Amino acid sequence: MPSSQAAKQPSSQAAKQPSSQAAKAALFALPVLILCGVACTVQREDSEHTQVARQALGPCAQTLQVYAWANGVWDQPIRPTSTHFCWLSKASGDFDGDNGTPAGVYVQPQSDGYWHLRAESSGAIGEARCAPLSCFSGDGNNDVRWVSGGFGAIAISGLYNCDHQVTNAWWGDAATVLQSWPGPGRTEGTGEYVQSVLSSSPWTSSQVVANDCQHNDPYPWIQATAHSLFVGTPSGGKLAHYTGVPFSVYGNYTLNLNVYTDDAFCFFTTIKGRFRGGGEAVRVYPVLEQSSGRYIWYAQSKSQQGTSVSATGRCYYYHQWDL
Repeated sequence: MPSSQAAKQPSSQAAKQPSSQAAKAALFALPVLILCGVACTVQREDSEHTQVARQALGPCAQTLQVYAWANGVWDQPIRPTSTHFCWLSKASGDFDGDNGTPAGVYVQPQSDGYWHLRAESSGAIGEARCAPLSCFSGDGNNDVRWVSGGFGAIAISGLYNCDHQVTNAWWGDAATVLQSWPGPGRTEGTGEYVQSVLSSSPWTSSQVVANDCQHNDPYPWIQATAHSLFVGTPSGGKLAHYTGVPFSVYGNYTLNLNVYTDDAFCFFTTIKGRFRGGGEAVRVYPVLEQSSGRYIWYAQSKSQQGTSVSATGRCYYYHQWDL
């Protein structure tokens, strides 16, 4: 829980400023990314959607996408941590723990200075999205854009008992964004979940939560990871600004969030349920709104295991001034 400007300040400014040549080289090394300028072509993301729509995009609508399909361990650098904030936007796969190996999807910064999208286990599918840090602004007075180190909670169920673990993250003046699922335990239902509990006060901590009720799992733990994003004046006492109310999807359900991609980004605050393959998934993604020519956020859950798969989330404004 940061109590001062220094607590939120990254330890090295140099780490936040890689050379432009290195950043440029990284861009050319990532052919799986869809790169958008002022005008770009965006392909609809699901295989059943093959139409290509052209739209004029501002820089804050550049929610770049990358997919990961893993057979074993798959790890891919996405964007520099010095210039972008990246988050988990889709989790899908067979997370049953039966093959004796960890299973999960993660978005995390690594020592090379890049956000990475990582997937473990055959059939695990993860998706990450990124927004330029330059898109975020506060009230214009001493604005900073800070990203925390990783926060984690690990729940390890006992032979007869569930386990519930909580870790404090940054205060409610920052957005605390879930970055993994389920990492690496067995998922059987609503007793397995990860969660970011966003504080209702700018002076108290948000919390990262893991819950596990699987007692016979060879990897008997559920791990929640998260990063906090702070935009604005340090210790300014302003609660993070989100659009509307929290969203929720469960079972087989698709929800129009009525939030434009150039106004805010949307992320998960809870992922829960029994995941047994590609038929189970939670996702936030943009869809072209024909009437406005802008992209709008949707949330979706899919399940062939009843209604146990679910997710909740929030959408965080790029502009964090008083609204």
